[in-house]
Amino acid sequence: MPQLESDNLFKSVRRESETYLRNRRWKEVLVFLLFVLLAAAFWFLQNLQQNAETEIAVPVRFKNVPAEIAFADTLPEQIMIHVKDKGSVLLNYTLGRALHPFEIDLKNLPVRKDAFILENNEIHDELTKLLSVTTELIGFTPPRIRLRYNRRKEKELPVVFNGKVNLAPGFHPSGKTLVTPETVKVYGNPSLLDSLQSIETVFTEINKTNKSITRTVYLQKIKGIAVQPSAVTVTIPVEEFTDKTLEIPILPIGVPSRYTVRFFPPTVKVICSISLSRFKDLNEGDFAIRIPFSELTGNAAGIVSVRLSEEPEQAYSVSLSPDKVEFILEQHSEHP
Repeated sequence: MPQLESDNLFKSVRRESETYLRNRRWKEVLVFLLFVLLAAAFWFLQNLQQNAETEIAVPVRFKNVPAEIAFADTLPEQIMIHVKDKGSVLLNYTLGRALHPFEIDLKNLPVRKDAFILENNEIHDELTKLLSVTTELIGFTPPRIRLRYNRRKEKELPVVFNGKVNLAPGFHPSGKTLVTPETVKVYGNPSLLDSLQSIETVFTEINKTNKSITRTVYLQKIKGIAVQPSAVTVTIPVEEFTDKTLEIPILPIGVPSRYTVRFFPPTVKVICSISLSRFKDLNEGDFAIRIPFSELTGNAAGIVSVRLSEEPEQAYSVSLSPDKVEFILEQHSEHP
């Protein structure tokens, strides 16, 4: 019996709820709420047409900062402006488009006693340019900007390219890597500058290229050091290469007059890779194989290793065949 009464009670509550939801009074409540929302919307739109005041943060940006100076104080990151205009305009400032940064060009600022000065009227004029023509600028903080600075020590350092160049098969650098400018000026604490001998570029990797490369590369940043300029141009000449074989004679040096040295074979093949533009110009005179007499005396095996004494920088993958040769050391009889 208790279970039956509980079921009947649940069904009764459900029927009453359904009846209430279908009741006309519930529809009236919905209509009332709709009118409240419309009234709020009209009130909001009306207020947007009224004048109001607010504060807005304008970001500050600096340009043309001389590398030879260090600021003594923390630079302002923003200016707080107090403005007046219609609510719709102010809403656009806060929720719509962001204001352009307030740029301070140090190149045009007067210098007084080791400080850049931006007066109140100058700040006012520049801020006004950022605002809508209908917006009234009531005030701003800070009212005046004074940028104190100290001069840094200057030093000129060579630039070193820090990178890896992976060329396509059959291609090699055809000359030295050129860095323009070759030197840069650095500014900073004297003790820190004394520890620097060069400035490296940021690590740059170039992959599978088959032509000459010219690229702008930034220099590595060093804490407490300003570099001018901050980037350099790196040029790496690249050409297609091919193999060339030359016969180079073996020359003994420092041989006393009473000795004669004979090598077997007397020449060695030099195989190298050379650029197509220099293929015809490369000849036997660009290489030399010289073996000192001191390496031959006392050599009971009669075999000596062969190595190049001279070779051009433009030749790559140079190899010798054979890399060891036999020799005979003949001593002449002395005559009175």
